[in-house]
Amino acid sequence: MSGPSGKVLLRMPASLHGLLMAEAERDGVSLNQFAVAALASAVRWKREDQPPVPSPQEREQLGRQREVLMEADRDGADPVMPTARPAGRS
Repeated sequence: MSGPSGKVLLRMPASLHGLLMAEAERDGVSLNQFAVAALASAVRWKREDQPPVPSPQEREQLGRQREVLMEADRDGADPVMPTARPAGRS
């Protein structure tokens, strides 16, 4: 048998599949990208040409930061200086 092909077929409960799909969508990545990042994080693996894989806690924090920025953008507010408003808006 030769080395790994880089392809894996996984069987899992449908509820876990759904949760993974929802998390990938929330993170704005494909299910494959999300699964690879989660597996790499589980074994603390990273490619030499890639930045470090964030831990689940770091991903959660980044997700919260993204939500704050998106909400501020929708509201037209400055997330750094909440009282500042873009010119022309009141």
